[in-house]
Amino acid sequence: NRFVPHHSGYPIFDLLILGMGTDGHVASIFSNQLNLFHVDASVCMSLNPHNHQQRITLSGTVINHAEERIFLITGSDKAKVLNDVFLKKDGYEQYPVSHVVKENTLWLLDTEAAKGLPESI
Repeated sequence: NRFVPHHSGYPIFDLLILGMGTDGHVASIFSNQLNLFHVDASVCMSLNPHNHQQRITLSGTVINHAEERIFLITGSDKAKVLNDVFLKKDGYEQYPVSHVVKENTLWLLDTEAAKGLPESI
């Protein structure tokens, strides 16, 4: 509480720098744990569905309460998820990245990750 301001019980970070997995996960919030975007906790346990590794993650609530977010995303293996999310294709809500607040979020994509996206995005 001394170093990070709180509002309504949540830490409010000035800036979060995030990545995205090839399956659209953010932090350690995977598709089968979208409820972590709506929990009252600041930090949660999650389970990687691919290797069953337990992880500790910021909750989606904390991620979405940050003042600003920057995504750094590279690689052609991320292009399909980004296309589905940005173009709101059927089922895009299954990807955790689609649940991150878009306001005050900067997306830095390399050419391969941005492949197929309209230039206007």
